[in-house]
Amino acid sequence: MKDLFNEILAMEDIQGVLLLSSEGETIFKEFNVPVRKNNELDESFHEIVKSFNGIREADLLLEKVRVYIRKSNMSYLIVIMGSFASAAMVRLSCDMILPSLNDAKAGKGLRQIFKRSR
Repeated sequence: MKDLFNEILAMEDIQGVLLLSSEGETIFKEFNVPVRKNNELDESFHEIVKSFNGIREADLLLEKVRVYIRKSNMSYLIVIMGSFASAAMVRLSCDMILPSLNDAKAGKGLRQIFKRSR
């Protein structure tokens, strides 16, 4: 599953990638920087996704990080980056990844894309 997001994770100053279901469940998360384990944050993703209120795309500039949020049919892709990351390249990579996420069959959901090969 990490293969799908390798291009984004390999970019300069990318700190992490999250893929959340439309209900706020964590489907995938990978960070390039050390992250403290925080169960409260994992549990609050439902409220965070609810606060998105159907946004299709957002680019949030915070004090030291930038957060890019992109909605697909069944999930939200969130890219956390530093101030030196190329937002245009992140958008382009998301444009390339989203069709793979949108092609997941509704009956099987996103889990089909990310199941392990044996």
